[in-house]
Amino acid sequence: MMLTAKLVFAWMLLRALGTPREAPQNCNEASQSCNAADASTGEALLQTAKATLFTEQVAEEDEKLPDCSFESGFCNWSNAKIGEFVWTLTAGSPPSKTTGPDRAAEGNHYVYIQTGGSGRQEGEVAILTSPPLVLPQPKQLMFKYHMYGDTMGSLTVTVDGKHVWKKKGNQGNIWHSGFVELTQYTGKNLTVAFVGESGRDAAIDAVKFVSLPPRIYSRPFMLDSEPH
Repeated sequence: MMLTAKLVFAWMLLRALGTPREAPQNCNEASQSCNAADASTGEALLQTAKATLFTEQVAEEDEKLPDCSFESGFCNWSNAKIGEFVWTLTAGSPPSKTTGPDRAAEGNHYVYIQTGGSGRQEGEVAILTSPPLVLPQPKQLMFKYHMYGDTMGSLTVTVDGKHVWKKKGNQGNIWHSGFVELTQYTGKNLTVAFVGESGRDAAIDAVKFVSLPPRIYSRPFMLDSEPH
């Protein structure tokens, strides 16, 4: 593990402080407030050191996760199969021009499935999969999705093949935000995938794995925000 200056400082501070000291019991009334202030300062320094260690560790773990705005390619995400019906990187409107987005949700690029064309079979799927992941801290998957068209198919998020989020049908000509809580996979190995079913052009963008603060992840497992 590469140690940053902040991480080294926090580690040294924790070693020096140990546990916060209580104010001496034999102090008189005049010095009692001073000793209490010393103990309070020690506690504050200890909590700062712990918070710094947590922040640095989370930042290091986040660097290993495949967050992707698709500006420089697929960011270690990959198509699970080879063929015509796959997730494709693009900027601006897709070739169909009538059902996909006219721009990315963030930046200039996004990925989409082009469902038009002859030979496309109903129920055919394109799978965009992550590399093997480990989530040492509680995480939430956040992403943008666009699903527009009268014959829109479905978009599903899976974890190790299990469906954990799904949208089906026309969601309007706007980008929406999707959220999938992954706290139950903390400390486990897993693979995440986006599964697009044939129908109309569906798109995703701005895929992120976001750390959740302690005791702030008692939400339902599958969530959606208002459209942006």
